[in-house]
Amino acid sequence: MQVSLGDVEQGLGQAGFNPSLVSAFMEMYRGAGQGLIAPEAGGAVVSMPTTFETFAKEVFAPAYRS
Repeated sequence: MQVSLGDVEQGLGQAGFNPSLVSAFMEMYRGAGQGLIAPEAGGAVVSMPTTFETFAKEVFAPAYRS
């Protein structure tokens, strides 16, 4: 699903992101959309044995709660 940059900016602000961080993200997104930045070619994709859900439950949530 594609979301407009305006919606992204609004969502980041509503999520409580610092305005300067929102501005930096928006600059990055606009640059990517204009082809000014792109991933490096040839990077290896490495599959990890841990799922995102497992990481969130076992690592992130306990760290967030502490």
